[in-house]
Amino acid sequence: MAYLTSANSEFMLSINDLYPVPQKLQGYSSDDAFTTDSVAITETQVGVDGFVGHGLVFNPVKQTIVLQANSPSLKVFDDWYNAMYAAREVYECSAVILLPSIRKKYTLTEGTLADFVLIPGVKKILEAARATIVWASSKIVAEDY
Repeated sequence: MAYLTSANSEFMLSINDLYPVPQKLQGYSSDDAFTTDSVAITETQVGVDGFVGHGLVFNPVKQTIVLQANSPSLKVFDDWYNAMYAAREVYECSAVILLPSIRKKYTLTEGTLADFVLIPGVKKILEAARATIVWASSKIVAEDY
């Protein structure tokens, strides 16, 4: 039986021209680590005569990563943001996510940093920072391991 723990998950992120050696993300938020949005896979049309047609569509996949304000991995995102602005270029990334509890491996390519909280919210304690990576849906591969 598969367990549901996420404590043993791994997220390895590589950023072209900046961090070619994969960086293991760590220091996730206490209630959130990373999630992906639902993505539309097909589009359906109904003609005026009532015939239905379906088609496969490609849409980007948004993934949100939530790191505590003291996470050492925030440096990776700070560096990524600063490098893109300095170069006036988009730096693509790739990742491998391992979820040992359900024996799944996800390989993601053709991603880029879409948004990032540059300064954590300052409240009673510092809030977690969020980063969003947008992936090409056709470049996400899930496999059992």
